[in-house]
Amino acid sequence: FLGLVMGFRKRPLWLPVVAASAAASIIAYKTVGSPWHVSIGAIAGVLLAVILPPHHSGVETAMSTTFWIIVAGAIATYLTRIGGHLVISRFDHIHPRVEAGLNAVPAAVLTTLVAPELLNAGPA
Repeated sequence: FLGLVMGFRKRPLWLPVVAASAAASIIAYKTVGSPWHVSIGAIAGVLLAVILPPHHSGVETAMSTTFWIIVAGAIATYLTRIGGHLVISRFDHIHPRVEAGLNAVPAAVLTTLVAPELLNAGPA
């Protein structure tokens, strides 16, 4: 994931956005906990980019479209997470098999992100 972050380093406001996202994510991880630190860190970085004066690069239309795609993705992610939390919180007792399945989700999702690339390109 660090490689993905570094791939964006030539974009305007990269360093302030990364610094704000990292700081907000660390603070949220220590206070709110996982997995909310991811959303909170991302929102902090996006809000900083919105607040800071824009750098004119001649691609405002593409950046505007990209911004709204990111906002829509963030909203969809948040609604998915809060929806799952609301559904699970209605149960007094969670079956151990359901709990085991939910505990496996992060590893399964990250594996699906990495495995195809390992198959295509091999290890670094």
